Amino acid sequence: MADERTSRVAELLSKTESAHGTYESEELGGERDEQWARWYAEHLVQGKLPDVLGSAPSAEQVAAVLTEATDDLESEGSDADWSEFAAARVVERLG
Repeated sequence: MADERTSRVAELLSKTESAHGTYESEELGGERDEQWARWYAEHLVQGKLPDVLGSAPSAEQVAAVLTEATDDLESEGSDADWSEFAAARVVERLG
């Protein structure tokens, strides 16, 4: 079972994913945002992520961890939930 911080980060990631979908639809005309990790990171760092982690990572650090987690999840061929997988990595590396 995930600890409380991991669960809270997963929730933040899910909300960020939803907000990013709106951004792609409305601002990018439905195009895929190739810089998605940077967008997520800035959104998270300007939001509640520092409070949840108890530290203030930079957007660059968060983007790197999200990109790495995504690449690892894809290379593993896992069917794990992305937000939970990435949240665990964020807490492990930045929390």
